[in-house]
Amino acid sequence: MLNVTARQELLSRIADTISIVVEEARFDFSENGLNVRVVDPSHVAMVKLDVDAVAFETWEVEEAMVGLEMKKLKELISLGGADDIIS
Repeated sequence: MLNVTARQELLSRIADTISIVVEEARFDFSENGLNVRVVDPSHVAMVKLDVDAVAFETWEVEEAMVGLEMKKLKELISLGGADDIIS
């Protein structure tokens, strides 16, 4: 099960940070929060992102991994305003 809601601003910051390094990323969801580790294609830069579950509005998660294309994710997130809740 994966039921997560968060403010648009938080999701936008997450997507912006990751998209600096890669075009696609694997998001690892656990009971404790979101973990993302990415390395650029030339293996020069790495981003390790850990976001605690309490940073999200709703966090009902069993272990899950989701691969996402960052460009598409950013397009979807940009449809909301900074104070909007996205699920």
